[in-house]
Amino acid sequence: MLVLKNLCFKYQDGIEYRFNLELKTGDSLAVMGSSGAGKSTLLNLIAGFLTPSKGEIIFNNQDIARLAPNNRPINMLFQEHNLFQHLNVFDNVALGVSANLKINKSQNERIEQALIRVGLSRFNKKLPHQLSGGQKQRVALARTLVRNKPILLLDEPFSFLDLDLHHEMIDLVKSIQQEHQMIMIMVTHNPEDALKICNKNCVMKDGGLSL
Repeated sequence: MLVLKNLCFKYQDGIEYRFNLELKTGDSLAVMGSSGAGKSTLLNLIAGFLTPSKGEIIFNNQDIARLAPNNRPINMLFQEHNLFQHLNVFDNVALGVSANLKINKSQNERIEQALIRVGLSRFNKKLPHQLSGGQKQRVALARTLVRNKPILLLDEPFSFLDLDLHHEMIDLVKSIQQEHQMIMIMVTHNPEDALKICNKNCVMKDGGLSL
């Protein structure tokens, strides 16, 4: 279970956001709202890229609000894919399990299985510039799979894809989320995506979220 309890963050310009949230294992939440409503602030607080002014982020009875991002049980999928252009598909995915790319047999098998799961097993030697936008997003998704974290955060990762690829990636993410029973929070401006992929939906307003 993931619980945000009186979680607050205040920017230097005085704008303050407040979050209260409770999600069970396997829950998926779509977060919508206008620009500046605090959607990205919410994700960045959970991921550890921002430090809250007060409050708790509780996962399985442990407060993780002050843990470094790499020590949190969290994966995050961005719009920009965050791929290293000089590394091939396999190595970009391998970074999810080893920062120095020293891979043992078990890890190698995990990477190969993740590439199969996202439909890229034949692309493992390709470089990012040789891939389409949808394929790049699949590489990023495969990297989240090998990290095997129980919480997945999505910051509008499909907004730049064409319609067919958009729907394809939504279906794939939904399938993987349900298969692994991840807790998932997705920021989106698309109500159709929210209804299709998530079992809970909310609209952020007035500087916060309570759910």
